[in-house]
Amino acid sequence: MEPSTPARLRHCCDDQPGITRSQIKGKWAYYSPDGKRITDRDEIDRLNKIALPPAYTDAWFCPFANGHIQATGRDAKGRKQYRYHEAFRGRQDKKKYLGTVEFGAALPKLRRRVEKDLGGKPTSREAVLAAVVRLLDTEHIRIGNESYAKENKSFGATTLRSRHLRKLGNKLLVKFKGKHGITRELAITDAKLKRVVSKITELPGQNLFQYVDEEGETCAIASSDVNDYIREATGGDFTAKNFRTWSASVIAFDQMLSAQEEEVRKISLKTVLEPVAEALGNTPAISRKSYVHPRLIEATRENPKRPLGSIERPRARKYLSSEEVGLINWLMKGKKKPAGAKQAQANVDAAVKAADVSMAKVDAVAKKVAAAA
Repeated sequence: MEPSTPARLRHCCDDQPGITRSQIKGKWAYYSPDGKRITDRDEIDRLNKIALPPAYTDAWFCPFANGHIQATGRDAKGRKQYRYHEAFRGRQDKKKYLGTVEFGAALPKLRRRVEKDLGGKPTSREAVLAAVVRLLDTEHIRIGNESYAKENKSFGATTLRSRHLRKLGNKLLVKFKGKHGITRELAITDAKLKRVVSKITELPGQNLFQYVDEEGETCAIASSDVNDYIREATGGDFTAKNFRTWSASVIAFDQMLSAQEEEVRKISLKTVLEPVAEALGNTPAISRKSYVHPRLIEATRENPKRPLGSIERPRARKYLSSEEVGLINWLMKGKKKPAGAKQAQANVDAAVKAADVSMAKVDAVAKKVAAAA
């Protein structure tokens, strides 16, 4: 066996021979891939610390202390669950947050594209994709996974069914069960989004977000379609998941800035995280651990009176709210700058300008075509 505190991770998979377990007199006994019982105390401690739930079946443990996957098992519903090495989780989290500024800078371009596509034929592929992205952007819901919808009856944007939507006067209400069984209720008030959603509900089929292709066939939108749309519109390697970390950080930043403006004596993590959890449909603990940028958490702990330092609320920009501009500027300050941060400030202005210029050209061409007709 390798040391319990490895310096370098190695890629592992549970289709490789691994360690198994069985309970003997209330304690776990572990067996190496060759079937021999493990007696090394340090190795037993490592395996126990993984804390794979006792109820999990088909338990597999990595025989290497530096494996990026440390264990797998199946829960009561037969779903495979993973336990990753702490260093691997930290690396993934770091990678997730490094792109925060870049995603914020790319949002004007994406939102401009969404605005244009929402104005097209409501049953077209572009309009329906834009509707899904608008929903992700404004309602902070998950993208959805068809296997989760079938196995757990939990839903996200691309797996919503027509039955989840109901009309109440001039409002469109969406009610569904999200991850962990949490009920989400959304009110669609955006005029362009309502226009598209109202029209696609007339299409046959159980999926809410569908479009009509060139052959007249009705096709459901998949999460991969949405991610491709986001990448194409932004020109960056972004996906639907970026929206939830971005939204969580923006909401937290706004709470912190508002508290500073009101000269709150002590800003607590609880007051910062509760609105985030409500918006995302999870808990403050999950919001802190998996969504809000760690620099915001760290700043609140280190300086609960003025975690953001000397900062004024900036003016909103086209396709960027005041708090979004503020978050980008704040994250770019200090020593812990994300990769590419030097360019990010220019990207905010350039993204808006480029979107406006390109759309102006499109409008000009459209006018010429209309005049010629």
